[in-house]
Amino acid sequence: MKKHSIENQLLRITIQGTGAELCSILNKENNKEYIWQADPSIWGSHAPNLFPIIGALKNGKYHFEGKEYKIPKHGFIRNNKNMRLKEKSENHLVFELLYSEETLKIYPFKFDFRITFTLNEKRLEVTHHIINLDQKSIYFSLGGHPAFNIQHYENENIEDYSLVFDQKMELDTYLLNEAGLITSETKNILKNENKNSAYETDFRE
Repeated sequence: MKKHSIENQLLRITIQGTGAELCSILNKENNKEYIWQADPSIWGSHAPNLFPIIGALKNGKYHFEGKEYKIPKHGFIRNNKNMRLKEKSENHLVFELLYSEETLKIYPFKFDFRITFTLNEKRLEVTHHIINLDQKSIYFSLGGHPAFNIQHYENENIEDYSLVFDQKMELDTYLLNEAGLITSETKNILKNENKNSAYETDFRE
């Protein structure tokens, strides 16, 4: 599996060509790895990209303009070997997937999917561009599924970690049933705050 890297004096970022999946953020100062290393006995991915759906479809299929289509869980960017490295410079990588006859069989829209990884000092910026190449509106969901290594230091606990957002917000999440489908039940995540402490939720699949 071909991999592509960018780095500066602080970090080395590695993206695998298949699925344009982020597979390493290495701190060069202390040699610590921040991305989960895809232990298949637990969860065999690093940070898959999700497009044009997130999660699974009910009965694995959907209908559009009178036709039935089937699409895999989380779409077809994940594990896709046809991703093309479009641009590479000292501090950024751009990957692209254009629609094809194969994608049109399961997703009847013409698109240009691009994902850019930009390294800026201690910050990695990930940017998505979905370009509509069709003569009609296109419908999609877009997401990331990164997994991180935590508890890097001795005597740390998972409760020492949190997600911090750039603004305060009221945030609820919809819960899933045993089949992995969304329900009407919700759970509050943030109450006019920007920091969420670690909580017991399993995002693997």
